[in-house]
Amino acid sequence: MYTTLDYLDKCIEQKKKKSLPKRFFNEVKILLIIFVITFVWMLLFTNAQVFFSFDNKEESTNIERNEKNIQVDNTISTQVDSVAEKKIELENILAQYDWIDALKKQTTDTLQESLEVKMKNYSFDFNTVPPTDRLIIWKINLDVPIVNSQYKKESDFTQWNFDAELENGVVKYPTTPEPGKVWNTLIFGHTSQEWREKNPYWTVFSKIPNLEIWDEITVIRWWNLYKYKIIEKTIVTPKNVDTQYKKYQNWDFITLMGCYPIWRTDKRMMITAQIID
Repeated sequence: MYTTLDYLDKCIEQKKKKSLPKRFFNEVKILLIIFVITFVWMLLFTNAQVFFSFDNKEESTNIERNEKNIQVDNTISTQVDSVAEKKIELENILAQYDWIDALKKQTTDTLQESLEVKMKNYSFDFNTVPPTDRLIIWKINLDVPIVNSQYKKESDFTQWNFDAELENGVVKYPTTPEPGKVWNTLIFGHTSQEWREKNPYWTVFSKIPNLEIWDEITVIRWWNLYKYKIIEKTIVTPKNVDTQYKKYQNWDFITLMGCYPIWRTDKRMMITAQIID
């Protein structure tokens, strides 16, 4: 019997047709196995916390119970008791540091006592007045220097030429005492200004007629401050100036003198003040 190629082909095709269902079922079987393995693996992976947390169930249950207890105990009385306990605990802690407060108080008391002793023995005798001699009358807004005259002897006064000194302020008459001493300090200045003169102090006493009894006069002399109250205000002729001046010599007085009326030299205005104790 001879086998031809056509016969072999037919045999192969028949064999393929018979094995095709078997191969199909084998492939389906393999796919199902792969699917099951994959499904089981993903199930375990995504739910690992569920499968492996059995040991923590008791702990979570205790936490839930504590939370419930806290919620149940969250009453006013419980809160008050808790605050009281914390306050007592805090007081106990602070009590351990009482020695710091005691030391602080002791140090403060010691420093205070030391300061009081030093204050008793400390001298506040210092002077804050300006370094220049000045005549100050607040009522008429007057604050000018007091000039020392160059004349030292009574014979020099016959010249009556104080123009050089009066260009720098008001002048203390040389033979009169210093402020603060018993007698009468005489200070004079100009009340009017001549058109040909260029002296800023030629009208320095132009406002003294506005002064009244009990107005205050302040004198700064040799770094000392003296305050006076006006007790008399009068107008005299030049020849009566000496008589009026000598009326006040038994105490510490000061007399301001200027020509009167303004722009004339016929008379003199004299304002006398007594020192304030």
